[in-house]
Amino acid sequence: MEKHDYGLSIDWAESDNSSSSGLDLVIVHGLYGNLGASPNPRVSPGSGSSSWVDDYVKDLDVDARILIFRYDAGKILAGRYSRGAIQQQAVSLLEGLTELRRTDSKRSIMFISHDIGGLIVKDALQIAAFDSIKWGEIPDYARMLVGLLPYSYTDP
Repeated sequence: MEKHDYGLSIDWAESDNSSSSGLDLVIVHGLYGNLGASPNPRVSPGSGSSSWVDDYVKDLDVDARILIFRYDAGKILAGRYSRGAIQQQAVSLLEGLTELRRTDSKRSIMFISHDIGGLIVKDALQIAAFDSIKWGEIPDYARMLVGLLPYSYTDP
């Protein structure tokens, strides 16, 4: 059985010293972006990432980090209740962001998402907006959303 590391992780950081004026660029892949077939899941089909992300971030004049949120797309596709599975992944994304931003919560956030990853980001921001005590200022620091995603979803 293949081992997967799911959740939010730092993929690249400008420096070891994080600064409150920095940028967290969060990448959330699409359905086929985390299959594990590619030795580098960041460049697999549907990953929401490619070399342009690295080039863009490295050209910025800010203390930047690239964060990647990996999830098991099979859980979203299995069964009739994909909406609930997407919401569970949204909460997992928020938990990861809250943990990684514990000491530097004032960094701007830019989300890049593809396919179902965009729905996860939309749900995460909605959940966070309705519970600022639990999720802090995540929605307030979300400065840019780049999403190639379906507009809505339905369960049968």
